[in-house]
Amino acid sequence: PIGRLVASEVLRRLGLHVTEASDGRAAVDAFCSGAADLVFLDCCMPVMDGYAAAAEIRRLETAGEHVPIVALTGKASANDRQRCLDAGMDDVLTKPFALPVLRETLARWLDSPER
Repeated sequence: PIGRLVASEVLRRLGLHVTEASDGRAAVDAFCSGAADLVFLDCCMPVMDGYAAAAEIRRLETAGEHVPIVALTGKASANDRQRCLDAGMDDVLTKPFALPVLRETLARWLDSPER
């Protein structure tokens, strides 16, 4: 939970609106209950891991909708990255990550990191 709290605070300080979820099921529920421009999923979450949550979000998306999903993981191998992509995630941030890397990721997937 500390990692989630720190990441959420950093995103808020960058001017983003953040909705937090304590587990994968809650993340899917949060996605369903509101418009998201970007989803960060930790690969290791209770109840439903990030891989399953990403696959479920992709299943629930409506036609023509594609919300970018970025994996947060402590695993950096090519196989781990491919597993994230295979689950429906669009990008991978390896923990711990530096602020410039987070900014690059936001710029890649959002119109503006100030959103």
